[in-house]
Amino acid sequence: MPTDIAMAILNAYKLKRQQNPAADQATLFKYILWDRFKNNMVTDAEMAQMATTAKSLSELSLMVLKKEKPTMSEGLLEKSARDAIRQYYVMNFPDGV
Repeated sequence: MPTDIAMAILNAYKLKRQQNPAADQATLFKYILWDRFKNNMVTDAEMAQMATTAKSLSELSLMVLKKEKPTMSEGLLEKSARDAIRQYYVMNFPDGV
């Protein structure tokens, strides 16, 4: 599950980067989050905070995972999710770590 979210975030990032090559990272993250949460009860303020707080795609993926699956933010589950996401980006997009 964490790697599915990481893969979706990475694919969305590549698409948004291609569509908006001059946009900064926080703006691209906002676009990704708007698309991801468009039918969910997540406020624009929450998405903006997530986009500006995340320093990398792996951090953004972990934030999305915690938002979509709150149980994954507890103890060992969070550590294993963080490790899986980090490993995914190390193998597939090292700049996203």
